[in-house]
Amino acid sequence: NEDQCERGKIPRLKGPQQDYQGDCMGWNFTASANSPARNRPFDHLGHGTHVAGIIAAKRGNGVGIAGICDHIRILPLKIVGRGSNESDETADAEETQAFSDQVAKAIRYATHRGAQVINLSLGWPKVANVELLTQAIQEALNHNVTIVAASGNNGHSTRIYPCAIEGVICVGAINNDGTMASFSNYGGHVDVLAPGRSILSTYPNSPLNSKTPLIFSSPGYEVKNGTSQAAPFVSGLVALLKMKYPGMSNREVRARILSSTRKVYTDEPFQDMNEATALAGLVQFDQALTIQPQPVLRPKLKTLDLIPFHPQSLQAQFQLEVTNDWSPSQDVDLKIISKNKDIKLAKDVFHLGVLKSGESKKVLLQVQLANA
Repeated sequence: NEDQCERGKIPRLKGPQQDYQGDCMGWNFTASANSPARNRPFDHLGHGTHVAGIIAAKRGNGVGIAGICDHIRILPLKIVGRGSNESDETADAEETQAFSDQVAKAIRYATHRGAQVINLSLGWPKVANVELLTQAIQEALNHNVTIVAASGNNGHSTRIYPCAIEGVICVGAINNDGTMASFSNYGGHVDVLAPGRSILSTYPNSPLNSKTPLIFSSPGYEVKNGTSQAAPFVSGLVALLKMKYPGMSNREVRARILSSTRKVYTDEPFQDMNEATALAGLVQFDQALTIQPQPVLRPKLKTLDLIPFHPQSLQAQFQLEVTNDWSPSQDVDLKIISKNKDIKLAKDVFHLGVLKSGESKKVLLQVQLANA
């Protein structure tokens, strides 16, 4: 933000500033209102620098690594302080309010500073998903800002936020052999998968905030694992899509990415695991960038939470919403398949008819369970 710089450098702040004056290179939302560090989002953990390198490290310069999309600008916003760990979940309930406030402010700041993609390589449990955060994320989505988030590193299907919010692209991780990473969270709220094992990227190496790599032997670079590393692959892809197709809607971004994925497999036994791991599969860059407009139908699984269950009759019912994210579709039939022999569907085929672009329809699923 050159207008707020002094001879190309971050200015020194004196006293409280209004409207983020002095935000030459981003903002530090962990700093107090009077701190001179509030316009200096230096990375004391290495996490943000590693993510940024995956997205945008310079290509073709013969140095280090190449990022996904280096023709973009990164707006660094610091929301995790020096004393925090690098977990994808905030575990300390006493810090929840402060953390929520910092994240919400940062998302709103990015939205109103013109960011087109927000990468959130972090997450929080449902109990910490306060209204302030949901409103900030919805505001960004309403401004056609694409939000990409990590699914979490707990190896379970419990919902992590903001991944479980409708409209956010949630990213799980695969290993280098193409199988699902054991640490990655999974489930219907996870949209796609991307590489997250043994990822080499940039690491802080300046006199002000250098960190010694624990795994890689060269200062300035480090190898890390996690869905935090998977998410920026998708953020980079979103940036490429928005560069190639200016003005593209979030709905088409999602449609292009979800409709161009390929299946992911486990190694024992070798079987399709898409239904257990994510809504779609592994992102495919070339296909996402070149695929032609077509109907892209998907179940809105993030809107499902707890399903009412009647223990005496062993019955449950719920509404499943299906939406078309891209081109209009004609004469749509929906078939529901239960792979669990103890779950019987009263009806498994539904005629949806015409689904316009962006249109959703709901079907009522009635389930009979063989055992409680």
